[in-house]
Amino acid sequence: MRSLGFAADRVTLTPHCVHNDWWAAQSTQVDRAAIRSGWRVPPDSTVVLFCARLQARKRQTIYLPQQESPVPSWFPRRGTAEQSLFQRALDLGIAERVRFLGFVNQSALPAVHKATDFMVLASEYEPFAVVVNEASCCRCPVAASDRVGATTDLMAPVNPDFVFLCGDVPVLT
Repeated sequence: MRSLGFAADRVTLTPHCVHNDWWAAQSTQVDRAAIRSGWRVPPDSTVVLFCARLQARKRQTIYLPQQESPVPSWFPRRGTAEQSLFQRALDLGIAERVRFLGFVNQSALPAVHKATDFMVLASEYEPFAVVVNEASCCRCPVAASDRVGATTDLMAPVNPDFVFLCGDVPVLT
């Protein structure tokens, strides 16, 4: 910015960026089988990740697997909706397939992304969502609603089929 003539007092760092090389390098050091074994996930199982603060606008309830689905779901964040989400999993009879990992430090997230099969972000409002960038750097496929800002720049140009209409559960499924 300075090289373009912006005054130093007009330039500031922003926390909303991703060091792609760091994420990619960290994910190559992950032993996927060891992580999944520690999570007690069979090697041939599919694991879906929801990696965002548990808040109503993130729409994580539509992300819970259907009763007949054997796909386990992982939630590595905390938030105000955690208890209601767990209660919903109990009510659906799928609590054994839903795991709340609790707070996961950013330095450990490459392992989470690498150990899962894909991530879903079904938010009704998400200005950008750096988590889409982070997961992609770890080679974790992402499906996201059309209201996630990162879909325009990072997902639609590569594979628009992974962008779904917000709230469209059949398409998401």
